[in-house]
Order: sequence, then structure tokens, then C-alpha cells
Amino acid sequence: MTLIPGPCRYSSPLGPFDSEDQARTHLAVRAVYEAMRDGPRGVMQASGEAMMLDACDRTGVTPGKYDARIIRWLAGFEPQTCAVIAGLIARGHAAGAAGQPDEGQHARCVQCGGPIVPTIDPYNGAPRWRHVPRADPVAEFLDADHGAEPRQDGAS
Repeated sequence: MTLIPGPCRYSSPLGPFDSEDQARTHLAVRAVYEAMRDGPRGVMQASGEAMMLDACDRTGVTPGKYDARIIRWLAGFEPQTCAVIAGLIARGHAAGAAGQPDEGQHARCVQCGGPIVPTIDPYNGAPRWRHVPRADPVAEFLDADHGAEPRQDGAS
């Protein structure tokens, strides 16, 4: 069975997409649809799986057995869905590789002066602040001793 090359092999990046139509017109997605017209049964799922696994491989992500099972399940969706997932993997990796902004660009904690960023509490959806992870384990430990709270004077 011929598989369609993954998204990282194309010159245009996968996403961000603002609509399904935009994702459907991407070169990698169109190639899957063309292969579906001309190829054997099952080429859509195999190509979608290859697209997502290629994104994982190129970003250094090694899927576990359950991860691979979920990728196979997702590959049963339309090629544009697989392109979105592959694009999220690739763009997430690129964002992480770019690193975090300089500490000077963060708000500061009122208690310790450490850098903090806004986030959403995963349990109740309420907005909150969290400390930016630090390389110094002692500072990291001390940050955990109190909640992050921004300075009110606007100082950063």
C-alpha cells in the first residue's frame, strides 16, 4: 500500500487553520484525497496515521502503545483532521523549541518577585497565576511554598 508522505515533507506548514476548508486545501490533505480516488481501500487511514506519526518522528516524540492506538483511531477521521493533529504536534514542538520569553517580559509575583504567567485552573476553569519554571531547584521549591499573585502597582 502506498502511503502519502507526512506533512513535514511539504514546504508549507500545517496550520494554524481557521476553517475546515482551509485545512482541506492543504497540499498534504489534497494528496491523501487524490490517493483515495486512485488507491486501494484503506489508504485514507494509513495516510492519516503516517501523517501524524511523521510529525511525531520529526519532533522527537515517541508514542507509547496507547498513544499509537489513539493515533490509529484518529486516522479514521478525515485527512484534514489528521493534518490539524499533525500540525498541532509540529507547532507545539516549534513553540517549545523557541523557548519561553525572557524573564523581563513576565509579570512578577508580589510575594517573591519571581516571574509568573496567567493560566487557567484545570479543575474549575478559573483564571489564576503560576510561577514560570526555574532552572534553580531551590527557587523552584520556594515558589511552590506560596501561590503566585501579581503585583498590583503594574511593575514587572
